[in-house]
Amino acid sequence: STDRAFNKKLVAVGSDTLFYESASALTELTAARNGIDCTKLLQICAAYQKAFIANEAVFKIADFGNVMILPVDIVSGGVLPVKGTLLTGDTNSAQMVVDFVDASTGAAKVYGQRVTSALFVDEDIVTGINADDTSVSFVLDENETAGPHFYNWTVFAASAATYGALPDFASLICLYRGRVVLSGNKEYPFQWYMSRQGHPFDFNYALNDAQTAVAGSNADAGELGDIVTALIPYKDDYLVFGCGSQIWFLAGDPAAGGSLNELDLTTGIYGGQAWCFDNVGNLFFWGTNGIYKTTVPGVPQNVSRISLPNLVKDEAVDSSTHRITMAYDPRRSGILITITKFADDTHSNYFYDLATEGFFPESSHADCAVYSQLFYQGDAPDYRRLLVGCGDGYVRYYDEDTLSDIIADDTVTAINSYCTWGPIKLAQNDDYYGLLTALEVITAGGASGGSQSDSSNVSYNIFVADTAEEILEKLYANTDYRVTGTIVAPGRPKGSRIRKRFRAMYLGLRLWNSTAAETWSVNKIIGTIKQGGRFK
Repeated sequence: STDRAFNKKLVAVGSDTLFYESASALTELTAARNGIDCTKLLQICAAYQKAFIANEAVFKIADFGNVMILPVDIVSGGVLPVKGTLLTGDTNSAQMVVDFVDASTGAAKVYGQRVTSALFVDEDIVTGINADDTSVSFVLDENETAGPHFYNWTVFAASAATYGALPDFASLICLYRGRVVLSGNKEYPFQWYMSRQGHPFDFNYALNDAQTAVAGSNADAGELGDIVTALIPYKDDYLVFGCGSQIWFLAGDPAAGGSLNELDLTTGIYGGQAWCFDNVGNLFFWGTNGIYKTTVPGVPQNVSRISLPNLVKDEAVDSSTHRITMAYDPRRSGILITITKFADDTHSNYFYDLATEGFFPESSHADCAVYSQLFYQGDAPDYRRLLVGCGDGYVRYYDEDTLSDIIADDTVTAINSYCTWGPIKLAQNDDYYGLLTALEVITAGGASGGSQSDSSNVSYNIFVADTAEEILEKLYANTDYRVTGTIVAPGRPKGSRIRKRFRAMYLGLRLWNSTAAETWSVNKIIGTIKQGGRFK
């Protein structure tokens, strides 16, 4: 027996096709091949056992929950089945609940959740009663087809008169309060659209009930006055609209008294993937002047202003040339921020540690340029990791137990990790040099072969200078160090003290390791400083 009554599937899009998790591997859904244009903006939304895809002018669905039956003529009995109708086949008494029909006449495909173990078969006479008591009847042209399916996302039965129409363009999508929400329409970039609640195939905005489809132009909440760049649902309470230079949020449901409110009028959100929530509901995003943190509602605070005051200037990002993604990694208790240039996959990453509130720069092979991120809450514990979709077509994951990077064709690449300290003032006053007479770096771990995890050896570079600025320049360039060497690990072995003497006003220290399959950490750094001669 098991407590789990469901199965999760990872879905990934790349190379103009779609892949899904099957038997612990990603399998191509061949029906999707060339049905997606990865040169265009694209987002995916999981809802109702489907992946809804907004790909600018292309709207698609990967359906993992339904079976499909094909009538000879869907209205041979005179009436079209509607969503929620229970259909029964006469041969095996198979039953299904209608979810979607792709046309209103002829050999329309009917997708639905089969609720019996019995199957629909060729020449079945299928009958049902719609909610308005009208009778449905048609004959099947073939046996049912099991999923997954890939088909065009249109309104129900392609009937604009009854179910309205999707927008002509959309590149942003999310699920909010049971509604599939679209935006990113280049014809109306300030507009947003919501399907009927619980019915992603109904975009008829003309009805007045509390579950009706709704758009900014016909809702009391109204349109936005800025270009929408991100859709960010927060539970079922708020829907945040990131814009080019502002941020707004919708409180409640727009068809039932919901209101549109300002969150911030001085910063926008860079793009559709440049945001994430942490484990306590704080929203982080790349805004006008760096990385921001806020509650919803709340006042955004710039968390990168002190550590990385020139982040936006240094990265020189442009939404037409760069992709920025952000994701919270609960295993490492931090946020990965990735910046990738479309033209050549050059990239830079930062890991923001939520415990220390520190930013740690990361770099990797060009093949590993990140274009999308997801922390996958997979069924199996080994799959619950931060996944990154890379420029070379691979989906990679962060694993703290793997000591080297793995690039294409399982090639192992050493991780060059380092940490710097400085400028450290050695002088006790401005008239005299400081004299460092001994330095000891105590690495992590117990005795060799013990029960504790042991650090690998650590290399060091020591820098000295008369001014703090000189130390910063030397640390940044990693050149002109006074001495270099290796600290033997683990722990504090005899003879590990660095007995070089250094006279200077300021000191800088860089510890590093660039050997494959090694890891390192430091518990403590001890130095002995005395007053030196008079500063000249």
